[in-house]
Amino acid sequence: MVKRISPIFVIWVLFVPALFAGENPGLQAGVRLKPFAPLRHVQATFHLASLSEQRLPVQGMPNAALAPAQESASRNNRTAFLKSLVIPGWGQYALGAKTSARNFVISEIVLIGTSLGFNVYSNWLEDDLRALAARHAGVQNAESKDDQFWVDIGNFDSVVDFNDEKLRQRNTVDLRDVNGEDAWQWDNEANRTAFEDLRIRRDRAAERSAFMIAGIVANHVISAVHAIWLNKKAGSASAQNATGYRIVWENTPRNDGGRLKFSYAF
Repeated sequence: MVKRISPIFVIWVLFVPALFAGENPGLQAGVRLKPFAPLRHVQATFHLASLSEQRLPVQGMPNAALAPAQESASRNNRTAFLKSLVIPGWGQYALGAKTSARNFVISEIVLIGTSLGFNVYSNWLEDDLRALAARHAGVQNAESKDDQFWVDIGNFDSVVDFNDEKLRQRNTVDLRDVNGEDAWQWDNEANRTAFEDLRIRRDRAAERSAFMIAGIVANHVISAVHAIWLNKKAGSASAQNATGYRIVWENTPRNDGGRLKFSYAF
C-alpha cells in the first residue's frame, strides 16, 4: 500500500501547484496554465499574462519627453498674453481667431475715441467757465484756481457771502481774502447759475473720460486672458486628434520569454 501512495504523492506535490497557477494575482483573471507545459512555455506565458496588471511606460517616449512640449505651451501662453495685453486682439490674430481680434480692436478704438471726446469736451467747458467767471464775477488768474474754488463761487454770489457762511459754521480756516485774488462778486444770479451748470457738465465729462480709460485697461486685460484661453483650447484640440497605438515586444534578460507592451494615446 505504501509503494502505491508514494508515487501519487510525488505527482501531487510536483504538478498540483501548476494546476492552480492561474489563481496567482499577478496573472490575468481567467487565464490558467497547462499543468504539463514545459518550464520555458510557462515562463513566457506568465510574462504575457502579467501585462494586463502592469502599467508600463510607452517605449521610446519617456516622461521627460513631455517637458519640452509643456515648456512650448507655456511659452506660447506668455506670448499670446503679452501680445494681447499690449494691443488687444493681437494675440487672437496670431492664433487665427480673426473675428475675436477684430472685436477687441473695435472695442479699443471706440473706448479710446470716447475717452478722448469726453476729455476734449471737458476742456472746452473748463475754458468757458473760466471766461464766464472772469467776465461776470471778476475772478483774477482763473487758470490758477483749483476745483474747490469753482465749487465755492458757483454756490455763493460773493466772497463776503461765502465768509459769512463759514463764520456761521465757526470755520475760520477756510475763510478767503475779500481783497485778494480769491475774491469774487457775481453781477447777477443768472450768470452764477449758468456758471454752476457749466461746472457740473465739466465734472461729468471728466468722470466719463476717466471711466472710459478704466474700460480701456479692462479691454487689455480681458483680451490677454482670452488669448490664453484660445491657445489652451487649440492645444486641447490638437491633443485629442493625436490618437494612436503602439505594440512592442521586449525580451527578458534571461531569454526565457518576453513581454508584449501595448500603448494607446487618447
